Amino acid sequence: MPSLMLVVVCAVAALALAYLAGRSYDPRERATYQAGAVVAGLVSALSLAFSMFVVVPAGSVGVPIVLGSVQKAYLTEGFHFINPLANVVDMSVRTHTYTMSRIANEGAVVGDDSIEALSKSGMSMKMDVSVPHRLVPASAPWVYKNLGPNYDNEIVRPAIATAVREATSHYTEDEVYATKRADLVKSMRDQLDLQIQNIIRHYGEDAPSEVIVFPEVQLRNVLLPEAVQRAINEKIATEQKIVQAQNEAKRKKVEAEGIKSFQDIVSKGITPDLLRWKGIEATVELAKSENSKIIFIGSGKDGLPLVLSDDGLTNSKK
Repeated sequence: MPSLMLVVVCAVAALALAYLAGRSYDPRERATYQAGAVVAGLVSALSLAFSMFVVVPAGSVGVPIVLGSVQKAYLTEGFHFINPLANVVDMSVRTHTYTMSRIANEGAVVGDDSIEALSKSGMSMKMDVSVPHRLVPASAPWVYKNLGPNYDNEIVRPAIATAVREATSHYTEDEVYATKRADLVKSMRDQLDLQIQNIIRHYGEDAPSEVIVFPEVQLRNVLLPEAVQRAINEKIATEQKIVQAQNEAKRKKVEAEGIKSFQDIVSKGITPDLLRWKGIEATVELAKSENSKIIFIGSGKDGLPLVLSDDGLTNSKK
């Protein structure tokens, strides 16, 4: 719109200078007016030419506004020819992160901006939350018209706070702090979509079905009273020890069953005939030995050979 005003001003100036030049009888004065009219006319023409195109930067969409009326069609990034009466507002469609934290200067609001929520049992706790989000390009004209360029404060912030409180109310403090944290984050993400739709619904039936995309919810910190936090940590440590003991008992049971199974298999495979055969094999090996010996065939138990060294017999004779 400023360029259009420049076109009008320069055009009016050119006409005025041309009129003065036509009424002047002084050649030098007339020439000055004519030169001024030419310059003003050129500036007006160039301004008009430049107002007929626009370049939308990367990561943004352009929202055309013609004489105060927001147009439904949006402009993608790049070069575009436009109505010279249009003013184009750039809106980012990149992913931004809205943080609500108790740490000063970390979030969107200075000071303690954490979300205070109640657990299922009624315990109050503070939560630091970060939510990445991005604007849906096709919804940019509607968002600009109904929420303005700073839509975070109008829709993102209240939706996050409500979603976190609603999701937390279905979990106990130990579930929030440790045992079901992943489930809680998923519930917050689902609640966030629901809260966004509830807010949009108040603006009429022409509202788009999707305005903002939330890839995830990041639950960065949960602050509980010190005594409660210590009790939860002790409970978790005890449960871990119990689980370890149970796992060790299972391991020893499996090991014992394996040993018993092995012994059963081996004992079933050892028969008297096998033992007798192994004894014969051992006797044959001893007979091949160079050491002196005396072998009595059939004198041992179960008919196995009885092997005695000659040293033993000599000592016995003495």
